[in-house]
This record gives sequence, C-alpha cells and structure tokens, in this order.
Amino acid sequence: MTQKRSSIRNALLAGGVMMAMWPASGAEVTRERLINVDQEPQNWLMNHRTYNGQRYSPLARINKSNVRGLKLAYAVALGGGAGNEFNEATPLAEDGYLYITDSWGVLYKIDGRSGDAGRIIWRMDPKQERQQANRGAALWGNLVITPANHPARIIATDKETGKVVWETNVTFGAARMNSTGAPLVVNDKVIFGAAGSDYLVDGRVMGRWGTSHPSIVPYQGFAARDGYVIVAAPNDHLFRRFCQVQGYRETRTDHVRYVKVLPDRSTSGTMVSQGVDGEVVPTQMWT
Repeated sequence: MTQKRSSIRNALLAGGVMMAMWPASGAEVTRERLINVDQEPQNWLMNHRTYNGQRYSPLARINKSNVRGLKLAYAVALGGGAGNEFNEATPLAEDGYLYITDSWGVLYKIDGRSGDAGRIIWRMDPKQERQQANRGAALWGNLVITPANHPARIIATDKETGKVVWETNVTFGAARMNSTGAPLVVNDKVIFGAAGSDYLVDGRVMGRWGTSHPSIVPYQGFAARDGYVIVAAPNDHLFRRFCQVQGYRETRTDHVRYVKVLPDRSTSGTMVSQGVDGEVVPTQMWT
C-alpha cells in the first residue's frame, strides 16, 4: 500500500453527509452488523468498510457531477506539540461519531453530528515512547480496538467512556516488534499483523538492497524446508537477476523512475513469485 502521510491537522470533510436524527450513542457492533454493512450505508464500521475490502461506499449524494463543489466543512486538530506528527488512519464512522488514531497511538472519539464542527469527546492515550505509523481502529461490541507500540499492544477502549477495558502485550519476545495495521474482528477474534520485518532478530537494522522502488515485486515470504525466507527484488537489476535464476527469460522490466509502467512489473512479479512458491530448499541455500 502506498504510504499516505498528511498534516496532523486532519481535515474531516462533511459535505453531503446525511444529518438524520442520530441517537446519543451507537448500538453495539455485532457480527450481523459487520456482515450487513449495506443496511447502514451512512456508517463506516471497519477499516475497509466490508470484509471483502473493496472500500466502496454506496452513498450517492456526492457524485461525478458535484464532487468539484466539495469544500472543507471543518477540521479537528489531532496530536500535540512534538512536531513532525502525521496521520495514516482511516476514520471509522458510527451514527455521527468518528473514531481515529494519530501517530502517537492516541485514539479519539469525535462528535461530527452537526456537520459544521467536530468536538473531541474523549481521547485515550497509550503513552507511547515515540511515534509510529498507526492505521486505525476496529469496532466490536461496545469497544474500540486499536494497536499501540513501544511496546506493541492491542488495546480495547470503552466506546462511551474512553476508558481502557483491556490491554494485551503482543511483542511475543521479539525485538523491535510493532503492530501498525488496523485490527480486524471476526467472530469475537481480533486479527492483527506484525510489523518489524525490517529488523533482524537481534534488533539490528537490515542493510538496504539497491534503489528503493514504489512497488517492490516480489517482496514476500516463501516456505522453505527448514522455515521461511523473505525474498525481495527492490530494483530492476535484481529483478532481472531474480527472473534469470528462476528460468524466466522473457519478463517485462521497468525503470525505477516511471510509475506508469508498474502494471508490467506487477504482472511479471506475480508470475515469478508463483514460480518460487513451493520451493522446499533449505534456507541456507538462499543466503
């Protein structure tokens, strides 16, 4: 995913939002509500809105003919005075209330029901030692579930009071373990991913391979006989070499400066990645 960094003054657009008679607080978020989100299109109850991750809103009031008329309705300042703060989270919306995190892992509940102002109702501060990317929250029952880091944790906050209900350490003894993605709740289970693969197990930062690329393909783990290996081809030279080793001679390459040809790289990358998948050679043969 392309990293999206915006000013910590996160603009919350409210143009075209339906201002119905919202209740004082939302009902509990259940499995049925998350499965049937199209029955309440005014809400955005999980990070991708639906379990299939399409991020498509069925609301039709804003369309191609009037989108150019959107203007800033209000802005809510997030963060503090540390400087260089950023926001990567997708706000969740339930019955006029917004739930969003900042780069300190702070969770905010914002009242946006008026449509012309946003009022912070409460904030939950996990007291991180330093900033870290944080991509948002999950709603379940009467809880707002978020990641926090330094150390890595998953925290459940009461939706009404802003008080922490439970907090679970998820470092699992791993050095530099982080969790930055928005959690996903499925049938009472909280699913989250681990970040920190850019560090070795002893905490040392891995060396950089070649020129960074906006779409490194392949960049993933593959099963080996004695564990797993991560294979990355971060520039054209290494990508061509990777293709040659795998026996793919006619593969399309690109140039690191031109994003417009990325579909070619992605197509070839997928093909050669499938060729690697299923290899069972020991990991020492990959080094």
